[in-house]
Amino acid sequence: MENVRVAGVDVMTFGQYMWPSKRHMLVSEYVTPEAFERYRVLGMEMVLPEMGA
Repeated sequence: MENVRVAGVDVMTFGQYMWPSKRHMLVSEYVTPEAFERYRVLGMEMVLPEMGA
């Protein structure tokens, strides 16, 4: 996330691919809700200091 922020990206969206059928690409990893929360916290820590909060 730091590299993307330095490159000037202001918005980053995280999502999860759910395998819709056997004809589609396999899921390589299930990301837990706890991992998404860690990403959110890291992202907020990167943004808030720049906003003066």
